Amino acid sequence: MTDSSSNVSNTLTVTSFTIDSTAPTVSSVAAVSSNGSYITSGITISINVVFSETLTVSTIGGTPTLTLNMGATNKNASYVSGSGSTTLVFSYTLQQGDTSSDLDYTTTSALATNGGTISDSAGNSATLTLASPGATGSLGSNSALVIALPYIYIVDTSNHRLVRIDDMSGTGWTSLGSFGSGTHQFNQPTMMFVDTSRNIYIGDKLNHRLVKMNDMAGTGWTTFGSSGSGTNQFNQPWGIFVRSNGQIFVGDLNNNRIVRMDDISGTNWTSYGTLGTGTGQFDLPIGVHINASGYFYVTQYNTGRISFSQDFSSTGWTTLGTAGAGTNQFTQTYGITQDSSGRIYIVDSGNHRIVRIDDMSGTNWTTYGTGPGTGTGQFNHPNGISIDTAGRIYVSEYDNHRIVRFDDMSGTNWITYGSSGSGTGQFTNAQDIFVR
Repeated sequence: MTDSSSNVSNTLTVTSFTIDSTAPTVSSVAAVSSNGSYITSGITISINVVFSETLTVSTIGGTPTLTLNMGATNKNASYVSGSGSTTLVFSYTLQQGDTSSDLDYTTTSALATNGGTISDSAGNSATLTLASPGATGSLGSNSALVIALPYIYIVDTSNHRLVRIDDMSGTGWTSLGSFGSGTHQFNQPTMMFVDTSRNIYIGDKLNHRLVKMNDMAGTGWTTFGSSGSGTNQFNQPWGIFVRSNGQIFVGDLNNNRIVRMDDISGTNWTSYGTLGTGTGQFDLPIGVHINASGYFYVTQYNTGRISFSQDFSSTGWTTLGTAGAGTNQFTQTYGITQDSSGRIYIVDSGNHRIVRIDDMSGTNWTTYGTGPGTGTGQFNHPNGISIDTAGRIYVSEYDNHRIVRFDDMSGTNWITYGSSGSGTGQFTNAQDIFVR
């Protein structure tokens, strides 16, 4: 080798280059969300997709997606984070109607850039092929997420039973109970609560006791209480609310008090209230609802009002309502609940209507329903109320022997189910309803 002057060089410099042409591949897919059953819409689940090397994600042209098998309709989880690491995070918010016995993606090609890019530092586009659904490394193999449709539970009072259905067509009709005081028996059950594990709590009115069971087979049947006015006694228990910490609140109707206990064994039994219309007093308390702060709302059958208190010492005690049929008036209030925005819904049974207010001042007082009647927008002594995570309103009608669902306080998409009787699809005094 010579230079331009024909000088011979004895030195040879060699420069070597390593070219990365290996595309990143998917190592595994697993849920960030905990294993278990997810039975309500509105909950966001997160999923990790792990690659063989660090990636850069660009969403300029579009957001990468992971298609999930959600029953009748596939749904897309969207990329949310992870660029600059080996793990990309995708999320999806559950919607009404989603269902899966073991959540997985749809196919080996369920991961798509959707106009975006996923590449390594050398610019190699990632290979997006996934393990087959259910195979080692797949979402279904690494995680156990069950997406379940909410059930509709109805207290069928005069048939002395609890009913559960899958939808407003009565699909999956299941009932439990008969008249009596033994196991799996009731004597005019009143109102109920279903917790997030689907444990069922029922006020067994004329047996003067509470019942708890784990499922509609009556597994784990447990009762608590006897007739009376002392500790561990009730005189017709009605409304029930169970907090996430397991505390149970009960409207003890004819004792004119609210009872609080830590569990179905009556641990730390505490009662609050006496008969009257003053602070800390009730006249036939029926419905009980506890908000996220632990404050409680109570409907009172005889006084034409609802009450609010922050604790069992009357802190913040507030009432709303007088007897009547006008604004800020009620006649025989029963169920009470709140929606995701905190608005309060009250069943104004004697006026055959549902009332919605923003707060205990009655702000934005709104009513829906007339009656007694059996037509659209009509009720005949509605008693129970529940709101699903899509915001739809469910009402049980005592004297129409049916349940009703509508989308909003205008009655959009009004639908009814049930008739009078004791067979399948029939009720005798539908007292309460709960959607979970």
